Amino acid sequence: MIDASHNWFKPLWRRLLVSAATLSWSGFELYTGNPGWALIFFAMGVWALFLHRGAKAGQADRPARTEKDER
Repeated sequence: MIDASHNWFKPLWRRLLVSAATLSWSGFELYTGNPGWALIFFAMGVWALFLHRGAKAGQADRPARTEKDER
């Protein structure tokens, strides 16, 4: 669903924005009387927080190690 290692998610503010947007939308759905959609968006927001919790800035553009690097 969300690729936390994508370069777009490198800045912290973008990771937090995605999480805050889905959690805010969950609150809006609950306010308008749609508990099903509120639960779906709440789960997406919690999932985004969980995925981005371990992601660190600069991790996305780190190249893969090769055998030449180990010599």
